[in-house]
Amino acid sequence: ASQWFLDEVSRGSLFVGHSLSYDTAVLIANFPELTEAVFHCYETNRFLCTLTWEKLADLADGCFRFKTLPNGKRTKKGYSLAEVYHQYTRGHMNKGEDTWRLRYGELIGTPIDCWPEDARSYALDDAKATRAVYMAQQRRKPILRDVYRQTRHDFWLRLCSNHGFMTSPEGVSKLKDQTVELLTQLRVRLTEAKLIKPNGVKDTKRAKALMAEVCEEEGIALKLTDKGGISLDAEACSDSGNELLKAYASLTSLATVLNKDVKFLSDGVDAPVHTRFNIVATGRTSSSKPNIQNIRTLPGIRECFIPRPGWVFAQADYDGLELRTLAQGCKKIVGYSNLGTALNEGKDAHLMFGAFMMGISYEEAVARKEEKDVKRFRKLAKPFNFGKAGGLGNKNFQAYAKAPPYNVLLTIEEIRTYSNMWYELWTEIEEYHAYISKLCRNPKKLATIEQLFSRRIRADIPYCTAANTYFQGLGADATKHAGWLITKACHSEPANANPLYGCRMVNYVHDEFIVEVPEGPKAEPAANELARLMIEGARPFLPDYPATTSPLLMRYWRKNAERIV
Repeated sequence: ASQWFLDEVSRGSLFVGHSLSYDTAVLIANFPELTEAVFHCYETNRFLCTLTWEKLADLADGCFRFKTLPNGKRTKKGYSLAEVYHQYTRGHMNKGEDTWRLRYGELIGTPIDCWPEDARSYALDDAKATRAVYMAQQRRKPILRDVYRQTRHDFWLRLCSNHGFMTSPEGVSKLKDQTVELLTQLRVRLTEAKLIKPNGVKDTKRAKALMAEVCEEEGIALKLTDKGGISLDAEACSDSGNELLKAYASLTSLATVLNKDVKFLSDGVDAPVHTRFNIVATGRTSSSKPNIQNIRTLPGIRECFIPRPGWVFAQADYDGLELRTLAQGCKKIVGYSNLGTALNEGKDAHLMFGAFMMGISYEEAVARKEEKDVKRFRKLAKPFNFGKAGGLGNKNFQAYAKAPPYNVLLTIEEIRTYSNMWYELWTEIEEYHAYISKLCRNPKKLATIEQLFSRRIRADIPYCTAANTYFQGLGADATKHAGWLITKACHSEPANANPLYGCRMVNYVHDEFIVEVPEGPKAEPAANELARLMIEGARPFLPDYPATTSPLLMRYWRKNAERIV
């Protein structure tokens, strides 16, 4: 098998597979001598994943993750080989538990000629189905310019997931005890307030009555459920500003931590935690089963994740990446960016807008940055810099600013005033929004965009989604290219050429990378190489406003960690 693969590589063959990253990860795990050839094939566009192809094609056709039935209704679309094969051919594949699908380990060491007939036929049927899907996809002919790059990214994300995260028994035990204590305190408090009945069940009737009373007193619009009832979800309780309602919402969140998060974290003590990465509509990734890209903010959860014995974490995240991608998008689309100029000059964009709102110079704001008023206006600047670029209207922006992590209360009149100032400072964004509006001037009032640099197509999206997609997608392309360079250095660039060789990535969180590196003198060079490759990987997508980052070494995952060397 090893020699066959190398022969096909030398012939220049194109290798096609559905969820191809799984096959190639298994290949290098069992035949490590093929690692260089596998990375070479990915880098030279010799691997094509029909699963990735299908998702990108649906994005380009405006039907990502759904299909339209003959009666005009939409239904969820799956992307398994069996589902995609049926879509194109109307044929059916038997993927039941009575097949050889999960039994091939029994045949390790057995020549193929000696396999049972149904074991051979199952494998051949998979290959034939994949070929049928590939041929049908070629006839479909959407505009796909990003499929090989995304196939590459799926591979390095698979390797990251395969290696997995370990957790600390002490950290998990501490988190569990802390959560139980907080839950106990909340239950006592909410029982005294009669929001929990004597039998321990939530009194939703009283909670809804309190929500209605608080919203009426504060002049806040009641948030309703889909069925028209009063909502008691976390967002509604937070928006109310009422401490009892916030505690009521926290009860559910903490119970989830105890019943769900603590369980998967406990599993990671004995064996690695493996997530599943998937591409989402913007080009970014999601993480599931478990989600380790969107860890709850409760203190102690991140800290449960630790490196394997003899290793430490090298971690780095980009400095203000979304501001840089916004600036680069404006530069590419409207020709300039005041925001980008400020970033290249090393200025703090939040402090800069905060100073503008205060009516003082940036230099004065820097000199007074520890003062209460300056800090307040810098905090106020953040939701504008991150939220207004996506085209939010004033009412939606009000809710956005009020929610975590900003927790900023603004009247509609204040939002109007500060929005005008924001557009005055970053004049390019008004032109950018005008460009997005022009894209939406059609009967459907939906835009089709071509992502900058990668040229990935996303069709039939509303105004705010289009405004966000340009810079969020650009950030995804930049970081995922960096992830490819980092993974290649870890797996296929020998130690005499790269200090990351032999290291392994354990997590990728949109603008953050965490890599296990050897403890000791090799740790710092590996961490510095991680940062270098992050900047190098982002460069093709941020040519005018280069990315910056600073690496850290840590013994467990945490925000705002300090160097350990």
